[in-house]
Amino acid sequence: MSLIYETYEFNQNPDTNDMKLLFENLKLHNHSEMGKIINVFQRLNCDFTIISEFPYVDRNFRDSYYIYHSKKFFAHERDCIRLLIFKGKIDLNSYLPFSEESEIQLNSIFIGFIVIQPIYSGLIGTTVIDPSYLKDCCEYMCLGKFNCTMRGFY
Repeated sequence: MSLIYETYEFNQNPDTNDMKLLFENLKLHNHSEMGKIINVFQRLNCDFTIISEFPYVDRNFRDSYYIYHSKKFFAHERDCIRLLIFKGKIDLNSYLPFSEESEIQLNSIFIGFIVIQPIYSGLIGTTVIDPSYLKDCCEYMCLGKFNCTMRGFY
């Protein structure tokens, strides 16, 4: 199966209607998790682009899948969806061919990512967001460096 990338552009402070197409394409029907995702996107202090990546192998989910979910009497997908978030409106093709310069440019507008696990109509998994892009944020956060690649080279 080849990787599928879809692009979604949003203005700052999107509402549920703005997210409708994204949620339909992701087959995300868990209203609790949808609310959490909308909450994160509404806190972003800029226009942004989401690039969905499927299938995505999340090492954290894959562990729990093989330890727990694969032994149940109903089928679960084992591949996740990853939502990559970039500042502003972008066209990834404009960064090709890949170069050190394009890597620097993409890193400068990379906000983070959210992994959607394929169980219970879409649970939020690993989430990494650069806190400098969040407004009105007064929760506790674990800060650290995290590496992320896309299309095998970003």
